[in-house]
Amino acid sequence: ACPISGDDDNSSSEMNDFSVRANLAGMVGDVNLFLSEIDDDDDGGEEENRNDKVDSNETPRIQAEVDIMIAEKDYQKKGLGRAATCSMILYGAKKLDIQRFFCKINDDNVASINLFKSLGFVQCDYAECFKQVELELKIPWGELQILLGAHGNYREVR
Repeated sequence: ACPISGDDDNSSSEMNDFSVRANLAGMVGDVNLFLSEIDDDDDGGEEENRNDKVDSNETPRIQAEVDIMIAEKDYQKKGLGRAATCSMILYGAKKLDIQRFFCKINDDNVASINLFKSLGFVQCDYAECFKQVELELKIPWGELQILLGAHGNYREVR
């Protein structure tokens, strides 16, 4: 996280090159990935067989809940949500080795549901008590690059 300039007495000059407070006016929303381990119980009963072969040093399989919000009305429906979501998914898959992406969306938020479906997400659950659909994306890295690449040229900037 970037410290707000002046709020952290220990902040280095490198961190002060970017000041959150100085850039607040340019922020229109946010996108987040909430990481967790994939529960192998959801693999259709394969866990019993899998545990016989699992090395105790095996890297856990990671999933991420994608959360996107374009809060400023003037910036909605301009492709920013799509660009931010594609960028975060590509980053998560490439740099964090995320195996599964999912999102939970209120069932009356048709625009968000359509956005995620257009990116290859499919419905995997529905929580009646919250009136939320859960959508997931589980495709191999190469196919992910092709799918998301069709929505723009997203690359890492250093």
